[in-house]
Amino acid sequence: MMEMTLGWRLKKARESRELTQVELGRLIGVTDATINRYEKDLRSPDPSTLKKLASVLETSVDYLLETAKGPDHDFEQLWPEGIKVLRRAHNKLSDTERERMLRLINAFIKEAEDEAEKGKK
Repeated sequence: MMEMTLGWRLKKARESRELTQVELGRLIGVTDATINRYEKDLRSPDPSTLKKLASVLETSVDYLLETAKGPDHDFEQLWPEGIKVLRRAHNKLSDTERERMLRLINAFIKEAEDEAEKGKK
């Protein structure tokens, strides 16, 4: 299994938000070359930059530093395409449509759980 370094987590978080290295660099005030070095684990961000990265990438410093391995972050790593689709849909839908989407997702999950439970019996 691939080691999930700070660089790897940073790259996956950036990609899941559909940002280029140039865009991320602009958002936090560094060059794309610096972002590239971070992602290749050739350089580490200072604490201030690490906080900016976490904020822009909507994650935590703990996650980027591998001290938090919560299920939400693991899920994003396991299903990045699904997360991208949900983010795009969320930004385009009205509140009513988002609520409907959430109800549909929850219904699908319940159905899958019921099917799995039937299979155990």
